[in-house]
Amino acid sequence: MKPSRHEHGAVMIFVLFVLALAVATLAPAVIQSFYRAQAARASVARTVAQSDAASAALSMKRIISGPLREVVREEARSTAAFGSSYYFGSGDATSVASALASLASRIQTRADAIFCDYQPSDTQAQVSIRVYFTSTACGQALPPGLTLPQASMTQGRANGFQEYLVPFIAITSTTAGEFVGERVFQGSFRLGLGSDSFARYALFVHNNYYPDGSPGYLRSWNVLEGPVHVNGLLNVWGTPYVTGAVTTGSCPSLSPAGDCSVSVTPALGVYSEGVIPAASLTPSPESPCYPGGDCPTFAGGVDYSAALIPLPDELTNPILAAATTDGVVFPEEVTEFFLDRGTSPLTAGLEAQILEVTGETRTWRFFQEAGTPQLWLETPPGDNLVLNYDFRSSTTNGWVYPPSLVALPSSAAEVPSGAPTPYVARLDRRDAYYGPRFPAQPGDEFDVSIDAASGTATGVAGTGTYQLQVGLRFIKSDGTSTWIGTATSGSGAVPNDGAWHTSTGTITAPADTVEAQVWVQIDQPTSESYTYYFTNVRVSPSAHTEYSIVANAFNGAFYAAGSIDQLHGPPAGQALHPNTRLSIGAMGDIRISDNLYLGDPPCSGGPGFVGGSVVPSTCANLSSVNVLGLYSHTGNILIKNPAPDTLHIEAALMARSGWVGAENYDLRDAQGNVFVLGSITEARYGQFGVSNADGALASGYHLTLVYDPRFAPNTAAYPPAWPTYSGQLLYVVTGPLNEIR
Repeated sequence: MKPSRHEHGAVMIFVLFVLALAVATLAPAVIQSFYRAQAARASVARTVAQSDAASAALSMKRIISGPLREVVREEARSTAAFGSSYYFGSGDATSVASALASLASRIQTRADAIFCDYQPSDTQAQVSIRVYFTSTACGQALPPGLTLPQASMTQGRANGFQEYLVPFIAITSTTAGEFVGERVFQGSFRLGLGSDSFARYALFVHNNYYPDGSPGYLRSWNVLEGPVHVNGLLNVWGTPYVTGAVTTGSCPSLSPAGDCSVSVTPALGVYSEGVIPAASLTPSPESPCYPGGDCPTFAGGVDYSAALIPLPDELTNPILAAATTDGVVFPEEVTEFFLDRGTSPLTAGLEAQILEVTGETRTWRFFQEAGTPQLWLETPPGDNLVLNYDFRSSTTNGWVYPPSLVALPSSAAEVPSGAPTPYVARLDRRDAYYGPRFPAQPGDEFDVSIDAASGTATGVAGTGTYQLQVGLRFIKSDGTSTWIGTATSGSGAVPNDGAWHTSTGTITAPADTVEAQVWVQIDQPTSESYTYYFTNVRVSPSAHTEYSIVANAFNGAFYAAGSIDQLHGPPAGQALHPNTRLSIGAMGDIRISDNLYLGDPPCSGGPGFVGGSVVPSTCANLSSVNVLGLYSHTGNILIKNPAPDTLHIEAALMARSGWVGAENYDLRDAQGNVFVLGSITEARYGQFGVSNADGALASGYHLTLVYDPRFAPNTAAYPPAWPTYSGQLLYVVTGPLNEIR
């Protein structure tokens, strides 16, 4: 029997009911599954975007510190006003900002070419990178709420070193599915240009290898607050910390002239890894860190492609040049050089800077009274007050007249044979004077002598009536002068016969004498130009202590023609008076045997690590005036063996062709710390001691270098006549790249 139409409807209703019930039962699970799948896809997209955002940021940082830095270097070279007082603008904030805006615009064009279509190869998400040096990058305006800082000059002075800040904002965007992630960074490039003193660098090393050929390293205990420059390859071991700009020429092989003799790949020497190209340093060139624990911090930025800065050549000696004019050239080998904040032997109760120099013939005691420009020499009875008595320094330093007076080697063809000293002076005018006038009294007696011979340099035969004598010019209270020499008060003048003779005498100051001056004369008319050669000039007070002026306006330059074997101040006292500015140079080695304290130091404590954090030095006295520089032209600056276990050296130190360190650093006992407040400039990396791998001292000293902040370009309170370098674009460093959003 066929089902009725009513029964068919009931079946249909039942089927629909079952289907509806099934849908009602299954729908939540299906929907839930759908949303779970959608969430999973979103999670994957988010993970991809976040991972790629980190990759994009890392890629951006590498490009900024690599190719973009070179763009900035090229554009800075193209736009800087070389030859002007300022490289960008006129020194004021407005003109500097305007000039740097032009540079920023040029950089922006090239930055867009690098970043606008850039897609990192190791990312799945769509990546966008924009770097803003101006208000627009890759055709997009700087987003609301972000402000680009103003470009500026951060330090420097007209016609000297200058540093400029070029800021930027970098934005990375990563898109994966519907997820978009954005990171915002703020950074800057710092451009260093111009000439300055070598003391500007806390540490300047030409060739970063020890004298034995092993590499020199910045070590874990090194905390350097000023700029550091290495012409050669910079090497690090452990966790050194540098707050100033670190710059290196990355040259693995330097020629004697200071040029790089091979092609250069910017790189860093890492103790545990070897030499690593800068582009491969991880996690970044600015903050490399390796599993062996070699993780230096270059807080002030780093430039591995900086310009090489040559040290002065052998013919350039600014300390000697200054000493030859208004300073002191000391002709003898120095066995001891004692610096002291003492009292004047001339004016009771007045403080003075004492320079007590023991040479081959006597101890020469120089002094400068506080607040006065004159440098004096104290000469006891029997000692010679003529410092440049035999011209062995090959200069006529101290002889103030005539300008034509010259020092010659005795081997010169024009010098009569048989000269008693290796060098002599040639006089072709009537009178010659040594030193400024000095106080004298009636009745003062002086023993005088000279070795001399007549010559034929001007075509005058070695015969005739004109003779040479030595003596003194005495100045009276009314300004008139009396000349007394060996021709009338001694053995007689040196005859004009071409042979070497010694002339001696004892001279007494006449009545009404107030001043005196050492005098040598050929008794010829001023219109004549007979020639004599002389040496061994001696003028000694017979029975009284004489105080003679060495320099009327002492410029602070003291130069030893040989070496200085022991240089020191009082063990616990002050070596320099608070008003003293002094540069001590030597042709050879300088050995420091005890403390050298400033009378008014700028800093009272050095930097270091405390609980893993860097504690800066305490330098609150930046208005202090006193400064000391020690300079060796052809030798080294060494801590003498023996010396105290703890040593304080408050000075700028420079070894033009040598190194700064400790004598017998690997043979002496393990001593302690040497604290240098100032700066170090050296041709080779110097060793103060030997340390084990764990940093424990095996011999010698640990060095703590405290940078004198007065040596920064804005202050430029360098030691007198300190050597300088010339340069144009010296470095381009990137500052910290901080994530701001």
